[in-house]
Amino acid sequence: MKLSRIYYNKLARQATNHVQLIFDNSSMHIGLDRSRQLFKKTHKTGHALTGFAYSIRKSASQDNFLFGVKCLFDGVGASSSILKEYWRSLLESKDPGVNEELIKEAFRSLEFWSDRLFLANVNFILETSNRDWL
Repeated sequence: MKLSRIYYNKLARQATNHVQLIFDNSSMHIGLDRSRQLFKKTHKTGHALTGFAYSIRKSASQDNFLFGVKCLFDGVGASSSILKEYWRSLLESKDPGVNEELIKEAFRSLEFWSDRLFLANVNFILETSNRDWL
């Protein structure tokens, strides 16, 4: 458990402020509808994280714990799909004001963090659970 906590803390404190996921350039704005969608999905993911943390602290049943992991993955996946759709639409727009390199960097960053989130949760499950769960 302690190793997983250390891993999550290090992962959360990585310096990634230089990577933009949403752009404020007039040619690259996200739009109100997508902003609302992203906010709603992010809010739901926040609730999933709270439930996940609660299930860990309270030594919840296998079903509750696995449901928390599923909600966490679903929330991150939903937010990620909104961002990817937004970035693809920017690339397809052929607007000269769209900075393709920034978008490619955002894709790489999202892929990196998605992979790390998955690996951190797999590691957490393997280190803290009964092997019969798997």
